[in-house]
Amino acid sequence: MILLCNMNATTDALSPELLRQMDAYWRAANYLSVGQIYLYDNPLLREPLKLSHVKPLVVGHWGTTPGRTSSMCI
Repeated sequence: MILLCNMNATTDALSPELLRQMDAYWRAANYLSVGQIYLYDNPLLREPLKLSHVKPLVVGHWGTTPGRTSSMCI
């Protein structure tokens, strides 16, 4: 898990490795959110995506998506 809480905003810079990790986390969190919201089955795309994998109608709310994709400090 990436921890940004202990950084001093005035003196510490983000290293290229930390930026890479943050980007990987962001992409993975968004991928999980989209899969959770739009797919019935095949979230890891182990087979080509079919119409039967996709929910015909997205009903409800985005739930935890904003919190999952924007929280970097745990």
